[in-house]
Amino acid sequence: MDLEAVKVLLESQERTFRATLDLLMEQINSRIKATEDTVGELVKSLEFSHAEIHDLKNEVKMLRKEDSEKQATIDGLRVKVAESERRLNYQEDYSRRNNVRINRTDQLSPNTTAASPQDGDDSLVPGAASDTVEGATGADNLADTTVQRAVGEGATPKVSTGNKD
Repeated sequence: MDLEAVKVLLESQERTFRATLDLLMEQINSRIKATEDTVGELVKSLEFSHAEIHDLKNEVKMLRKEDSEKQATIDGLRVKVAESERRLNYQEDYSRRNNVRINRTDQLSPNTTAASPQDGDDSLVPGAASDTVEGATGADNLADTTVQRAVGEGATPKVSTGNKD
């Protein structure tokens, strides 16, 4: 083969090689560009997510602070309710002396004659020793309380609570 034919053949192969190389470079460049675009989108997404996480952390801190404040308020209210219940129970227990309900206080007729309760003989007054007095809220502390009726028109029953008040 002569030298001219070898040169032409080499130039032809060089052009084919360059065309193939250019095609491969374009493909590589397009893949690099696509990868860069994807990485750019991921970076933007991460930045957005990071900002969201930061905002959520701040919101969680704020909500925890509010929660602790409200829990403190609730605890304070529980203490106040317990104290109020204690005071209410105290008032109910000690105001029973002033709130007495007398059962079976039917009036004796004006013609009835009986011995006075001051004489100590209650047997002549019908039902005198069995009448009971109850507190307005119940009979828990006054179960042994009895009413002794005075005899006569317009007389007031005498209440004995068993306490030395």
